Amino acid sequence: MSEYGIQAAHFREGIDVGRLNTKRTAFADKHDATDMALAAVAQYVELHFGGGLDATFPGLGLALEVRTKPLPGPTHRPDRERG
Repeated sequence: MSEYGIQAAHFREGIDVGRLNTKRTAFADKHDATDMALAAVAQYVELHFGGGLDATFPGLGLALEVRTKPLPGPTHRPDRERG
């Protein structure tokens, strides 16, 4: 079974996702998933944290603050549609 990884790109602005090699030390293949990853974080924060999330990553020496807000005007919101 393949394992997948996600990582900030080092030599360009982007987020890469892909299958890891058997030693889990490098990507066997990867592609840019920046928009998809950021959209997933926005949906995750909106659905599970009411639109706001604060997190710390001591091992990276970083803190993260995420806030979502609705876009003005009509938008497509498949998570809000009722059947």
